[in-house]
Amino acid sequence: MRDLLFPKLVACFSEQEVIAELDESSTKKEPFECIHFSWYNRYTIQANDAPEDTHPYMLRHANGSCVNITQMIPYQCHNIETYGQLYDNIVIGFKDVFTWIQEMFKTHLPLEFRVIVEAIGTLPGASPCPFSPMASLVVNINVRTEAHRDVFDKELCLVMPVGEFSGGELVMVEQGLVFLLRNGDVMLF
Repeated sequence: MRDLLFPKLVACFSEQEVIAELDESSTKKEPFECIHFSWYNRYTIQANDAPEDTHPYMLRHANGSCVNITQMIPYQCHNIETYGQLYDNIVIGFKDVFTWIQEMFKTHLPLEFRVIVEAIGTLPGASPCPFSPMASLVVNINVRTEAHRDVFDKELCLVMPVGEFSGGELVMVEQGLVFLLRNGDVMLF
């Protein structure tokens, strides 16, 4: 499976030439493409004081105005619409990879798997996620970046580098750890 990852990724982009060879000796920061395929429910309203026996549609603010119930509906990020064909290609082309990751996750981290799947399952109107148990898939292309943190990761973050490259270190500065990752390695933290 590992040997087919990069050809699958290239095929997902169809005729687009987005994958570039980077000068490995350069330390210059270079921009890279980042595409997020996610379901969001980030701006939901707080209803801690709302009566439990009242449907949200019937709630009113203290000033009498209606509650904005559209904030309760999860929505897909803009990239799913913008890059719809790429999204479909990745979902179809990497289905076996997503299934394998799901099985490994379920086998080796059953409690964490259950917690994340339950959290995704509680989102109203959310369709089954093709890359479950993760709710998001982020595709970073031609990456060479300084340390950063994705603040919207829920419990865990899964990283799987795909490509023909050398290097590939994942650095966890706070812990003082450096992991050398190869094409197809999976790291969960």
